[in-house]
Amino acid sequence: MTLINKYKKFLEEFDDKKQLQILFIIIGLVILSGGFLLYRYSSSVKSLKKQMVVLNQARKETQQLLSKNEVVQKQRDKVEAMLAKEKSFKLMEYFKTVLDQLKLNAHRASEKISINDTEGIRASGYEEVNLSAQLTNMNTKQVVNLLYEIEQNERVYIKKLEITHSKTNPVVDLNLTIGTLQKKAEAEGSR
Repeated sequence: MTLINKYKKFLEEFDDKKQLQILFIIIGLVILSGGFLLYRYSSSVKSLKKQMVVLNQARKETQQLLSKNEVVQKQRDKVEAMLAKEKSFKLMEYFKTVLDQLKLNAHRASEKISINDTEGIRASGYEEVNLSAQLTNMNTKQVVNLLYEIEQNERVYIKKLEITHSKTNPVVDLNLTIGTLQKKAEAEGSR
């Protein structure tokens, strides 16, 4: 009881003006403390949201990279299977066979085999074998048939194609570069 009496006596000594000032000071401190805590809370939430956005973006990029890697791995497996299926494939022989099949040997002007030793291809254990051929005095149907026949073989791809129209005759001249991938040891034998 003495504690309550002391507190009662303490409050009675203050006049109303002092009590009001103390009350406003206490309320002000409570409001300032609450405002500070609210500011800290909102700034930490904002910071966490930013981190969440950055992490989500990194997650999406990682998913894209993983899916691209999966596609590349499937393509690599497909190439490996294709190369294993035809180990003795020779690009020059293939091209001559296609020309014979389409009866285009009379249009042959020149052919040249080269091996493209690009760093990225070499690092994966392959070499790109290219055949540059020049065919002259061909009509459009012959060109289309030749390109169609080359595209039917999944091992061979058209790398470069230049068609020049003759000014005097209704024929075209064709500069064609086709390519294929081969393992390094096989590429040496395909020249």
